[in-house]
Amino acid sequence: MNSSSPSLSRTSNVWQSVGVVAQEVDGDLVLLNSRDGAHYGLTGISVEIWEMLITPISVERLYAKLAKRFAVDEVQCELDVMEFLNDLYRQGLICAEEVE
Repeated sequence: MNSSSPSLSRTSNVWQSVGVVAQEVDGDLVLLNSRDGAHYGLTGISVEIWEMLITPISVERLYAKLAKRFAVDEVQCELDVMEFLNDLYRQGLICAEEVE
């Protein structure tokens, strides 16, 4: 990751950006960023994560919910989810606020 790229932390609250339109297609989601016209496809667990971002949620709470629901290793869950959330954040698909 580029050091000048924005990144999230465990204490960040994250939520879906206004202006992102999501449409379900055969169990997957297609996201359209109305600001730049870019579109993205989400499948599997990423669809569930997207749905959890309807209202603000802390990254840490998101990890905990996913690790419990899927009975996965918490460290690996954190790494995978953080990478995914940072990708969404850099693309302008989610908003974030740092909470102390």
